[in-house]
Amino acid sequence: MAQPSYLKMDPVRDHETIVKWMVVDTWAFDLVRSIELALLKTFSVPSIAKILVDSREFLDHTQKRYDDTDLLLSMFIERGYTSVEGREAIRRINRMHAVHPITNDQMLYVLSTFVIDPIIWMSSYGWRPLMPVEEQALFHFWIAVGKLMGITDLFTDLEAMRAYHTRYEAECMVYSDNNLMLYKGVVPTVARNLPFPLSILTAKLLPAIMSPRMCAAFGITPAGKFIRLIVEYALRTRGRIDQLLPRKPHWRLAMKRRTYPNGFTIKELGVSNRPKLASCPVRHIHRPTQDHTADLSA
Repeated sequence: MAQPSYLKMDPVRDHETIVKWMVVDTWAFDLVRSIELALLKTFSVPSIAKILVDSREFLDHTQKRYDDTDLLLSMFIERGYTSVEGREAIRRINRMHAVHPITNDQMLYVLSTFVIDPIIWMSSYGWRPLMPVEEQALFHFWIAVGKLMGITDLFTDLEAMRAYHTRYEAECMVYSDNNLMLYKGVVPTVARNLPFPLSILTAKLLPAIMSPRMCAAFGITPAGKFIRLIVEYALRTRGRIDQLLPRKPHWRLAMKRRTYPNGFTIKELGVSNRPKLASCPVRHIHRPTQDHTADLSA
């Protein structure tokens, strides 16, 4: 496969375009899997898990929440966060978040997973690591989205984000019963949405792509070294084979969804009228402040 033309673009100026084509073409399988793992990882933080368990959305309406999350993210990735549809998707996410006492630290951590975890995934399981242009485009894309979500103290560079991501997990990723409840409730739905044979192997093989810290936070047994090596080899081989096959863009907004078999409207995505909930306190991780922009909180 020829190198993608976006590698010649400016990752600061052209990050919307670069990330779009990374998601729908070059890394259509791997980026989606890495983001799914990143979202699952956030469930292993007790304060975040408590909010999700109290809301019951991921437990009582798992498939809808899975589909809605994927569609909302795809809306501002495929159409761009500067598009009318992309802005509306972010507004809906902001309204959903507003009814919960989510801390800025939690938001910063979740934002960091959308950048750092794809980088880690490609390094471990991709047919090649991400190029610097791709890493920087991911960083600038999600920083721009973070501003539109009203997140403060945003990272000044990729290394600052990486350091925060590592420190947050070391301090906050520990076991709780809520973590395990979410894991057991959500993994079967994630599995159903994966292509065969991953759909029937996910529950057993998922620990092989999870860090020992993440496994401990969910209260599950980490996979052995041999199983990890097999899974890593299988995923890398899949990627290499994929590069040899004819390709066409994989638009996630056009995919058929279990929740919306006849199509969807953006007004159907997300939840509304949820009660405000109490949250477990999380020790603040202090960071220097900087200017930020947030115009989509209403």
